[in-house]
Amino acid sequence: MDRIPYGVKYAYENLSYLFPHAIIRTSDRFPVLLRQVSGEDTSRALVIISIEFKPDPDEMSSIIRFAASGNQVFISSFLFDDSVMTLLGLRQRKNFDLSDSTYVSLRDPMRSVWVNYIYPGTSSNAYFDSAENNHTTILGKTNEGKPDFIRLNYSHGGAVFLHLDPLAFGNFFLLHKKNKRYYETAFS
Repeated sequence: MDRIPYGVKYAYENLSYLFPHAIIRTSDRFPVLLRQVSGEDTSRALVIISIEFKPDPDEMSSIIRFAASGNQVFISSFLFDDSVMTLLGLRQRKNFDLSDSTYVSLRDPMRSVWVNYIYPGTSSNAYFDSAENNHTTILGKTNEGKPDFIRLNYSHGGAVFLHLDPLAFGNFFLLHKKNKRYYETAFS
């Protein structure tokens, strides 16, 4: 967990603050912890923050089964493999025209309002081109009002959260002004 500006040290160290009763594990390989233990009644979460997300078909099926069992999956990546987007019925608009001094919006679930957060560095401005259906909730938007953070609802209260800008969980963004609220709200 790097301390460098675009590292995720702040986000990692504050997981225990957001989830005080959780056991937190890290891995740089596909998690085998997705298997539900028989008789286990606790919900679990899988958090993936990566430049690109390219699971093989079996891994993606495991992730969906994990969410459909009532668990939460959070994935933030610049690039989602086309097969992932097809499987989830989504399209990603890859806007790599990186821009400076922009903002992102996040829906505050407590107040039901959109809150803007200033981006001090560069932002990808990528968004979901087709994200509106009965099973999808838009949680975040680019400065152009396009969805960049969504929740796909599954049975038993499970969900897959897809976020298109992992830099929003980097030290540089989160330690700028009051942007740590973005992190807290995104994981609430």
